[in-house]
Amino acid sequence: MITGTVELLNVYNNIIWGNSATGSGGDVWLSGTGKQRLFSFNDADNMYGVWDIFESNLDIDPQFVDPANGNYHLRSGSPCINAGTNGAGGTVDLGCYVPLTPTPGAAMDLRGGGQLIVFGDSLPSTLDGTDFGNAPMGTGTMDHTFTIQNSGSAPLLLTGAPRVAITGPQAGDFKVTSPPNSPVPPGGSTTFTIRFTPSAVGLRTATVSIGNNDIYPGKNPYQFAVQGAGLVAGRETIFPDSQVGADVDNEIGRASCRERA
Repeated sequence: MITGTVELLNVYNNIIWGNSATGSGGDVWLSGTGKQRLFSFNDADNMYGVWDIFESNLDIDPQFVDPANGNYHLRSGSPCINAGTNGAGGTVDLGCYVPLTPTPGAAMDLRGGGQLIVFGDSLPSTLDGTDFGNAPMGTGTMDHTFTIQNSGSAPLLLTGAPRVAITGPQAGDFKVTSPPNSPVPPGGSTTFTIRFTPSAVGLRTATVSIGNNDIYPGKNPYQFAVQGAGLVAGRETIFPDSQVGADVDNEIGRASCRERA
């Protein structure tokens, strides 16, 4: 929390990521008055408060090396590198940790639709393709392609057999139709495609696992959740009709009109 009365408040060159404060709580937020309050050259996904100047900021994943294990160095491709200001026309990195360029070993990242899918992600999203949406039961299919990147300095080996394994309650509804290549060279990438074909109506879920030799053992296997919904052909929702009576009445009405005609 930033609070009180100040002559000049200048917040710059910071990374404030995963911030959830909205005027209370333990995260970062602004309260109080001042002659001039500036918030610039930061990477922040939420910054509550009224600022006099709010400019040159980012709202994008900073790409920390391994935040789950306390490593907040920037990956070599982080958008926060050279995104700050030194106050004299030059640039500096955002945050307080210099980047590791490159990570000493293999370093696996995974993206869908251009969005980073963090390892252990348990919340499927349409933004990164882990939520496949709706498809007609038995006949409909949805294909989503994902990209594996190696931002490290050593070849990334995909060590699983198969390289992309799918497990879970409805694993049979998800199938790898195009597997990734291995090894992935430093700075390189490879893709794989998963096809969703629902075998029943309703929510269908599974877990994707990719064995690898990432320098951080906690990322082996690299797991994330996927889901989709099976529909009866011709329906637009997985939920039952709430207007069954009206549907019947309308059909009867149309039939009566045809008879009179």
